[in-house]
Amino acid sequence: MRIQIHIRTSLALFAFLLALLVAAPSGRADIVKGPILQDLRPGGVTIIWEQDNATAGTVTVDGQDYDSAVNHTLHEVVITGLEPDQLYSYTVTGDATPDEGSFRTSPADPLAPFAFVVYGDNRSYHENHVLVVDALLTAEPFAFLVQTGDMISSGEIADDWQFFFDIEYPLLKLVPLYPTVGNHEVHEGYIPGFYTDYFAPPSEESDTEAYYSYVYGNSAFLHLDGHVNVEPVLFGGFEDFDQTQHAWIIETLSRYAADPKIQHIFVATHMPPYSSKPGRTGSHAVRLLHPIFAQYGVDAVVAGHDHYLEYGVSEEGVRYFIMGGGGAPLYDNKYEDDPGYKPPEAMPWLDDGHTVLFARSVLGYTRIEIENGQVDVEIFDETNTSLHTVSWNTGDISPGPDGGVVDAGVSPQTDAAIPDPPPDPSNENGCGCRSSNAGGSATGVFELSLLALLALFWWRRRRRATAA
Repeated sequence: MRIQIHIRTSLALFAFLLALLVAAPSGRADIVKGPILQDLRPGGVTIIWEQDNATAGTVTVDGQDYDSAVNHTLHEVVITGLEPDQLYSYTVTGDATPDEGSFRTSPADPLAPFAFVVYGDNRSYHENHVLVVDALLTAEPFAFLVQTGDMISSGEIADDWQFFFDIEYPLLKLVPLYPTVGNHEVHEGYIPGFYTDYFAPPSEESDTEAYYSYVYGNSAFLHLDGHVNVEPVLFGGFEDFDQTQHAWIIETLSRYAADPKIQHIFVATHMPPYSSKPGRTGSHAVRLLHPIFAQYGVDAVVAGHDHYLEYGVSEEGVRYFIMGGGGAPLYDNKYEDDPGYKPPEAMPWLDDGHTVLFARSVLGYTRIEIENGQVDVEIFDETNTSLHTVSWNTGDISPGPDGGVVDAGVSPQTDAAIPDPPPDPSNENGCGCRSSNAGGSATGVFELSLLALLALFWWRRRRRATAA
């Protein structure tokens, strides 16, 4: 039974209606989760749903049936053979009442403009989650959702996933969602099967659904896993991406940076590089990647984990957006009343230097529009009120021979409220970012020195103990 709770209302009315709907049959008891759109491509999409009874299922698109012949409650159907950038209606038939939705295939033209939305940290405050979904349903159209993780409170609890998909139902049947593993999706060091059952992100290149990449139009997207495919550093004091994931990150960024049709690269991760919540410092692992992100021209890092909305820029010139306003209880933000503040660099391994340009402890999301080299970002609250805008241009391209593209130069970034820090004139690359290579950063040098000192201290203590 699906719990129908898509409604804009007060907490009391929401709780009352929810109790009624849990107690009464909905009349749509066959499909209990979904349809869920996944892995959008120019020629198709993947559709997932779960139903009460273990029977076969069918998806009908434009008069053509795509069958899931296995008798099962969970179905995953890959739709192929469609035209790029076309709107399609579909019908999912489970064991009783069918369900309907629509989707638009991704464009084959790298110059086709599009928009996507970033949000995350929905978790256990269902009434807040409903407000954000309502806002997205009434917002300007967008192609897909980048979900930054912590969709639920406990990834191993089935009821948590049921609440998530009940609330997201009217959205995910129309717009594909690309998930990111958050700490609440993880249980005892692994990703429970619910996550891989209900999502099917493109994993051909990474060979895992925990981290992966894809291309939409002229933009590439990497989703990283900062919670399972990791390894301890500094004697377990921090975690870094493990060697396999780290190598995949560099190889993937290198490949996209060398592709003339890719003008923009976005990296999604659950934990942000910095934190403005008192007592937190952000992700050490993500900060270590900033020189690499700068080298390969990453437009922005999008993250969640901290329950507020924030935008800033690192010392290397890497933009970051924290979009943890998807419904979870909000956190205080130390810099909400002080935009443009540059936190002091207390310890290099805790903060490599960054500037907070916008901070607000509210529910909401970010909409990012792409048109050629132009990127326009707008941050909204749960009432669709615009809070902040920022734009930049990585250089327009124009059609070239044989379907290729021609680079047409670079324009500077602008911020509608507060300008980003100016370039450092002593920086030879002139872009306001630290000159770097794929091998590391000043932070890495500091850590190696610290490790050497700790090793020396341990060795001397052991020698004294042996001598005694």
